[in-house]
Amino acid sequence: MMLSDACSGGHAGASAGRKTARPQPLGSGRALSGSGGVTCVAFSPDGKLLATGGEDKTVRLWRTATGARIATLKGHMEVVVQVAFSPDGKTLASAGDARVVLWDVARHTRIGILFGHEKAVDAIAFSPDGKTLASGSVDETIRLWRMADQSRVAKIEPQAQTVSALAFSPDGKILASGHDNSVATGDHSIRLWSVPGWKPAGTLSGHTQQVDALAFSPDGRTLASGSGDATVRLWDVAAKTAAGTLTGHQSTVDSVAFAPDGRTLASASSDKTTRLWAVAARRTTRTGAGGGAVAFTPDGTILAGSTDDAVLLWNL
Repeated sequence: MMLSDACSGGHAGASAGRKTARPQPLGSGRALSGSGGVTCVAFSPDGKLLATGGEDKTVRLWRTATGARIATLKGHMEVVVQVAFSPDGKTLASAGDARVVLWDVARHTRIGILFGHEKAVDAIAFSPDGKTLASGSVDETIRLWRMADQSRVAKIEPQAQTVSALAFSPDGKILASGHDNSVATGDHSIRLWSVPGWKPAGTLSGHTQQVDALAFSPDGRTLASGSGDATVRLWDVAAKTAAGTLTGHQSTVDSVAFAPDGRTLASASSDKTTRLWAVAARRTTRTGAGGGAVAFTPDGTILAGSTDDAVLLWNL
């Protein structure tokens, strides 16, 4: 499948009058057969496996090298909207309905269900040490789970805010949350929470619609956010200030991911495009088909993305 060259974002994030290179197409993507409508993607820590969640309420595991499907995991009652591997790669968490399901990656079996949310879970994230899983829900709560015994250890209530995105900082000291706010408040801010106290540690304001995606840079200094306002914003985590806005998408930015070297950011949008950005230059470097979800392998050599009916793997 050849990816389109969406040149409309050629000057995304550039200052007025400054010449920027035309974005290049991502090129040919390798499509995974029988992947169906894919909503989320995640690579295992060693990069050998790819997990996908789908509209058919299943989680699928794939071998990255060959594209072979090795397992289909069934257990959700609604569309699977999030998947996440534990840092040791032994456990996979998935979310979509009001539960978080835990899977043994090697055995392809369900090993637990985390109950407690009253409405759909839209976001999950493992802490860097793997001891804690955070889940965020339409029920306007963030719940923290101890993985050792699958018990809830804390609950955060972000003031009538549906939780739509979560991310831990690489050092594990901060949990960031994105929100689909209530119409009454008009608040589209990102909240920062201290770990392990789970107390407010800062607010990042600037988006004009809901925040659907979050990702920390590998060094933890920058937070990227994707929003319904069609922008990707960069934030200085220490200063808690805006550090840049990446424009070019025409619709909601559903997913963002940093490459392992931190120099490149990928974004996927409901406008059915995937973009790669040079973080320092704040500009689009490559564009392609996709939308919905993006993830890099740990070595940064492969980018996974999703379309309406397939998973695409691009060699970078």
